[in-house]
Amino acid sequence: MTPDVASRAIEPFFTTKGDKHASGMGLSLAFGAVKQANGELRIDTAPGRGTTVTLILPALDASTPAGPKSAPFPDDIVRPEPLAGRPRVLVVDDDPPVLSVMTQQLRWLGCEAIGASSADAALRLLLADQSFALMFSDIDLGSGQDGFALAREARRLRPSLRVLLTTGKLIDRGEAEDHPPILPKPFTQRDLADKLREVLDP
Repeated sequence: MTPDVASRAIEPFFTTKGDKHASGMGLSLAFGAVKQANGELRIDTAPGRGTTVTLILPALDASTPAGPKSAPFPDDIVRPEPLAGRPRVLVVDDDPPVLSVMTQQLRWLGCEAIGASSADAALRLLLADQSFALMFSDIDLGSGQDGFALAREARRLRPSLRVLLTTGKLIDRGEAEDHPPILPKPFTQRDLADKLREVLDP
């Protein structure tokens, strides 16, 4: 990357690929997650040489039991309280790394989270399992699919299902007025916890 591009690489929505090929949220989301863990993201780049992105994270004390519940949070960030009742959440995103992160974030909040990598897979899970309390889906699911259409079909199958959508793109709130609530990316663990409580217990 040239110096001017590198200086903006972690800005939300900044991309050199065009709107149809990227949302400009990849490095921004990575930076947000690393900072929340009290870590650091470094970019080493130059035209013709390539780019290396290095993530530096705090070491976990060897005496601390491994597992999602022991994930370190910086001292100056209060970890949100787990949601009551261990709600079962269906998480939908067509990008495997993002799906993994979203699922893990929900597990940190005490949810039982199950991932689906497409709208079709999500609908199959909803038909097979009636215990989901909420569906948390990205709006842009690729292959002509979107979270709005998925939400409509999911609610047709399960009228009582709560739905929360998320996106890293700018959404016309007028067009989305009749749709489920939207949590903009990037979001913090606190943002997610607050929005989930709002949707699950309106």
